[in-house]
Amino acid sequence: MTRIKYLHMKNINNGNELQKILEALSNPHRLKIIGVFSESKQYVGQLARDLGISRPLLYLHIQKLEEVGLISSYMEISESVR
Repeated sequence: MTRIKYLHMKNINNGNELQKILEALSNPHRLKIIGVFSESKQYVGQLARDLGISRPLLYLHIQKLEEVGLISSYMEISESVR
């Protein structure tokens, strides 16, 4: 399972970086994702259900947020899978 955690805002060095970050946050789903991660770590499957979107669509939003350094994700094997 993929688990995601929220990262603190990085230092913004120029206008181009700021533009990319604001562009990434311009989508309402991405803002909800950031809001959820500010409270706790979250599994992708559960977050997709909570947001009412498909996992593939959620992964696209996650990728956009990771590209600008707002979140990071990592693979975690669930105890029930082992």
